[in-house]
Amino acid sequence: MENSTNVETNATIANILDELVQQLYQEFARKFRLEEQTRQERGTRLPLPQEVLEEMEQFSMTELSNKLKRYTRDLQQYDGNDWTTTEYVNDSFVPQLKKH
Repeated sequence: MENSTNVETNATIANILDELVQQLYQEFARKFRLEEQTRQERGTRLPLPQEVLEEMEQFSMTELSNKLKRYTRDLQQYDGNDWTTTEYVNDSFVPQLKKH
């Protein structure tokens, strides 16, 4: 008898917790949408992190442009079920792989 009461109590607590999680999620989503809408209305964007700003100050616009182009060119892309760049083996693992 006591065991069934504990099971019912645990189920009730689990249901209450699920409801609380749902309420918290809905409140978070509502606040996020409201902040996003306010940001769009003001035309403001999130500020860049300090590290990014410092790095941008160290390089000229030409260097930054070249780095961005190189980054996008070297970036592996996923198209459907295939990677657009070929696979390669990290040189540090080659000796271990040759043993097998």
